[in-house]
Amino acid sequence: MRLLAFATFFCLTPVSWGALIGTSVTGSLNFDGNPANFFDPAYGFVPARFENAAGPTVTIDDFAPEFGFNDGANRDIANFTDGRLVIRDRATGGGSQKITLSFTDDAFAGISLVSSNFRKPIQYDIVGDEIDITIPKFARDGRYRAVFDVTSTPEPESLGLIGLGIGVIALVSRKLRKA
Repeated sequence: MRLLAFATFFCLTPVSWGALIGTSVTGSLNFDGNPANFFDPAYGFVPARFENAAGPTVTIDDFAPEFGFNDGANRDIANFTDGRLVIRDRATGGGSQKITLSFTDDAFAGISLVSSNFRKPIQYDIVGDEIDITIPKFARDGRYRAVFDVTSTPEPESLGLIGLGIGVIALVSRKLRKA
C-alpha cells in the first residue's frame, strides 16, 4: 500500500520545478555605460532572425535565439532555454567595450556560471527578477561564450500538484495506521 502511495505522489508531482519556456523576458544590451538599449530594434542593430526584432520584450521558446545584436564589428547573442542562458560574442576590430546585459522576468530565481571563455572574469548577479551580467573590456578579436544555469520559481500549478501528492500520501498513511 505504501508503494501505491509513493507511486501516486511521483505521478502527481511534476518533473520540472518552474519553467522559463513561455515566460516573457525583457533584455537590455549596453556598451561602456551608454544608456541606449541595443537589444531594442529602434537602434537598427537587431538582425531579423532574432526574437527581439519586434522589440526588447520577447517570449522564451526553443525555436530561435531571443536576443541578437550586430553592428558589423561586434555580434552578441543571448539565448534562453528552459534552464540555461547562453551568451555569445564575436568581436572583430581589435578592441572591445565593456558589455552590460540585463534580463527581467518574473520567473527568474537564481543564476550560476557554468562555463566561460571570455578573457576576463564575468560579473553576474540576480536581484529580484533581474539578471545583470557585465563583461569587462578585453583587447582580442575572437569568439566568446558564457553559459549560465538559470533557475525559475515553481509554477502555481506545480505547487498544487505537489500538495495533492502529499495529501494522498497522508491519507493513505492514516488508513494504514488504522488497519
